[in-house]
Amino acid sequence: MKYYFIGIKGTGMSALATIMHDLGNTVIGYDDYKDHKFTEDPLNERNIKIYTDDSYKLTDEIVVYSSAFSNNHKEMQKAIAKNLKMYEYTQMVGELTKMNKTICVSGCHGKTTTTSFLAHVLNNIIGVNYIIGDSTGYAAKENDYLVVESCEYRRHFLNYDPTITIITNIELDHTDYYKDLDDMIDAYQSLVNNTKDIVILCGDDQNNRKLKVSSHIYYGLNENNDIIAKNITSDLEYTYFDAYVNGKLYGHIKIKLFGNHMVLNTLAVIALCDKLNLDKEKAKAFGYIHDIGRRVGRCALKHIYEGYKYLTDLGYTDAARICLTHSFFEPNAENVIGNWDMKDTEKEFVKKYINNTTFDIYDRIIQMADTIALST
Repeated sequence: MKYYFIGIKGTGMSALATIMHDLGNTVIGYDDYKDHKFTEDPLNERNIKIYTDDSYKLTDEIVVYSSAFSNNHKEMQKAIAKNLKMYEYTQMVGELTKMNKTICVSGCHGKTTTTSFLAHVLNNIIGVNYIIGDSTGYAAKENDYLVVESCEYRRHFLNYDPTITIITNIELDHTDYYKDLDDMIDAYQSLVNNTKDIVILCGDDQNNRKLKVSSHIYYGLNENNDIIAKNITSDLEYTYFDAYVNGKLYGHIKIKLFGNHMVLNTLAVIALCDKLNLDKEKAKAFGYIHDIGRRVGRCALKHIYEGYKYLTDLGYTDAARICLTHSFFEPNAENVIGNWDMKDTEKEFVKKYINNTTFDIYDRIIQMADTIALST
């Protein structure tokens, strides 16, 4: 099949385009944005042609478009005039979810991290296709499972057909669409109702507990969960904890990230692996995960700034210095910082400290930043 992606440089669109290519389809794309974006990298690796003008002539393609493009856009008008089959991004993902055993990862926080963890672990054990919101996508025809980062905005995740659903937490967000928290919970209840097998939820979240779920696994730090993390400790390299499943020790776990929220994300993956009866030793290989896409590579400096300022405002200057001392920057960070959504004061702050950093890679950027910004 031949697909034409309108808005191909969007994070979700880029990931979906790579998947459709990996499944043996011909993929071509269009985007209004002419300058380079990081989302192009996986497309360029696959030699997917991207147009930024109206020179491409549509014939019989299936059109996949970003919701950011209205029907009045020139490329949309071309597709409509030819009466081509058209799918909005979430609709196309929905079609993919019908072709695999799909694991939807949802929640107001932790989706990208948890989806990345799942993709890493499952790919090492059984092979898995995945779509992650940091523009990462991969597929192989022989894989049975598909992991999808599933966004609640405008109930988009209700386009999907999940076999298993993971819900990290629920809180009021996207108030341009959801009228109140009950409306948000209702959306998640619909997702639960659409799930064919089992729902895995963080049981520490009080809004998750409001959902009516017939088949479920609760994970968390509290004793009323099915899967629990105990004896949590950390050093400058790892966080360590013991994972218990239904009161029995599952294993001693280490992750190269910090904060209880990261422990919870890891528990979600353990719950899934236990449900699928996957090899425990392979499932526990979290310590080797170094890069979790968007959170590590592209928002990290903003997290660092926020964490630093938060602690400084509280007078915790020593902890703020730790945030900087133990954060590694990518070598060309100063060159690309202008593309990130940060205020000028934030940019100047980060630039000031980049030149004082001598490390070669940034695989610990998010650790101290998350510890300070989210866990303190």
